[in-house]
Amino acid sequence: MISQKFKFKTKINAKKFASSSWVAASIRLGYFSRGIFYSLIGVFAFTLALGIEKSSANQQDIFLFIRHIFYGYWILIIFLIGLAGYSLWGFIRAVKDYLFPQQKPIPLLERLGYLFSGLFYASLLFPVFEILINQPENGAHKDSLRNVSIILLHIPFGQLFLFVIGVTSFFSGCYQIRRALLVKKSSDVNYNKSIAPDHILILISRIGIAARGLIWTMIGIFAMIASIYADSSRIKDTNEVFESLKNLPFGSLIVMILAGGFMLFGIYSMTLSIWGKLPNNEKN
Repeated sequence: MISQKFKFKTKINAKKFASSSWVAASIRLGYFSRGIFYSLIGVFAFTLALGIEKSSANQQDIFLFIRHIFYGYWILIIFLIGLAGYSLWGFIRAVKDYLFPQQKPIPLLERLGYLFSGLFYASLLFPVFEILINQPENGAHKDSLRNVSIILLHIPFGQLFLFVIGVTSFFSGCYQIRRALLVKKSSDVNYNKSIAPDHILILISRIGIAARGLIWTMIGIFAMIASIYADSSRIKDTNEVFESLKNLPFGSLIVMILAGGFMLFGIYSMTLSIWGKLPNNEKN
């Protein structure tokens, strides 16, 4: 009896926390920060496709770019808060149907995708914090994902854990591609409040989500291969996937299309900071 009361009280407190105004504000800031992040990835990938740059920018490069612009230090602090908010939103969505009984049950694959999203954006907090504290030079920790794989491959069950990360990334990417192809309207957008035409938002979201899903799928494949062979050099981060695609026949065109998709995904994410559905919305 006491245990049931404790569980009920914990659930009520968690629901109040998820529905609080400051959590909603941090999530909206997170959507905007994510939009800037993916837009910049797209811009740098586009310069790779055009031959302006010989390599694309990784996560660390994106944060360093922000750090070096005017008021970059304070912008990066806001960016850090936004990423933390969006990471929290990933974890909330993973258990949203438990917190809000009126929600329909979340499919397992979708739940894993939200959990992966929360973990992924939480992992971005460390390089941002490091740049704020230490201001590393360009090129420092160039292969951050590979550094993680090196650590995993030297700990017990780390190889298996890396394989699980790869599988999760692969199926998360597949789910995003499926969602882009089959879902007519995104469940994340409050179309009743949006002033933008529905068909424009739907088109932008479909192209952007598909582009990101394809890259995540490829990252997952490389992570699984790295795990099977216990070879961290086989893993590839987002920028390295773009660089690999650039070397294919018509690679520049492929990278250009995907870079455009990433920029559109960034725009879509920024619109969600205004018209996105949040946990304190009863009709969400």
